[in-house]
Amino acid sequence: MKKSVIGFLDSEDFEKNIKGKRIEEIEKVLDFPLEKKCNEECIFILERYFFGLFRKRLYLYFHKGLVRDYFIG
Repeated sequence: MKKSVIGFLDSEDFEKNIKGKRIEEIEKVLDFPLEKKCNEECIFILERYFFGLFRKRLYLYFHKGLVRDYFIG
């Protein structure tokens, strides 16, 4: 399932599908471990490199409980 989700992250429709969603809806779709969760931001670990020293993460930023922006890095 992770390969299909990574393909989903690379697609152009990702921004349309994720903005305006609640964290509960996103957690159902993403099959990645949640590193940090609070009211304003949420971080998912997408991939690990070099025995976990380096990580590719998905940062989600919320406003009033809805995703307003994201960053993959």
